[in-house]
Amino acid sequence: MIDDVWSTLIEVYADVRADQLHLPHYSVERFGEQLARHASDPGWEVVIGYDAEEPVGFAYASTLTPDDRWWRRMATPLPDGCTETSTVAVKEIMLRKPWRGQGIALLIHDELLRDRPEEQVSLLWTVWVRIRRFG
Repeated sequence: MIDDVWSTLIEVYADVRADQLHLPHYSVERFGEQLARHASDPGWEVVIGYDAEEPVGFAYASTLTPDDRWWRRMATPLPDGCTETSTVAVKEIMLRKPWRGQGIALLIHDELLRDRPEEQVSLLWTVWVRIRRFG
């Protein structure tokens, strides 16, 4: 799956981070390593937004296990039982500048999470919310 979208994700990343690519932590190579690692995680999924044929942004996520290193990187204490509840982690969300401020990132985010089976979602290592389905 990642092979089909690799170049698109790298292209969007390089555009979004263009002013930081000279920094080792933000290099395209470093992002590629992270992307390869994340894409091998269980439940990895990506949503890419397009304007006609132009990729404008993406978000990707994967399923966390109770012993995942993700949990150890949290900045605040987790509620009891949090790591035992099925969780999806949104690991990246990026949107190119010309398409910002129009609600597109939210559309990509919502599409990514729409049919996920997990009970909660963790965003950016410090935030978690419980997903509740009604109806």
